[in-house]
Amino acid sequence: MERSASLKKEKMTTTQMTVTALMTAVLCIFGPMVLPIPVSPVPISLTNLVLYFMVYILGMKASLMSFCLYLLLGAVGLPVFSGFAGGLGKLAGPTGGYLLGFVFMTLAAGFMVERFPDHAVLHHQIALLRDLQLPQRRGLHDVSLQNLHHIRFLPFRKK
Repeated sequence: MERSASLKKEKMTTTQMTVTALMTAVLCIFGPMVLPIPVSPVPISLTNLVLYFMVYILGMKASLMSFCLYLLLGAVGLPVFSGFAGGLGKLAGPTGGYLLGFVFMTLAAGFMVERFPDHAVLHHQIALLRDLQLPQRRGLHDVSLQNLHHIRFLPFRKK
C-alpha cells in the first residue's frame, strides 16, 4: 500500500502554478535587459539573478519548469531573450549555448538548495558562484582550445 502511494505523481497546487507563472513572467521581464560587452557577442543579462531567486523561491523542479516555459516562449518568437530577441535563431546563435547551460545551472543550484536547506546563505552563495561556470562551459562548446586563450585575455591586451 505504501509503495503505490509513493508512486503517485505529485500534483501542483493552484498557488504553486501561480508562483511558477509569476516567476516566468519576472524572467521574461528581466531576461532581455543586458549590459553589452564590446569584445563578445554574448552580453551580460539579469537572467542569472532571476534564476537564483527562482531556485530559492520555487525549488528545483518548479524553477526548471519555469525556465523551460521561458525557453519555449522565446523559441516561439516572443522577445524574451537578451536584447529583446526571440525565435529559434537566438537559440542557435552564440547565446543559445548559455541558454541551454542555464538548465544545468538551475538543476545544480536547485539540488544544492534543496539538499542542504539548513546551511547558511553563504554556503549556498559559494555553490551558486561555482554553478555560474556551467553556462559558460556550455556556451563555449564550439571554441577550440587554441582560441580560448586568446578570447579570455582579449579584453586585457594592450592597444
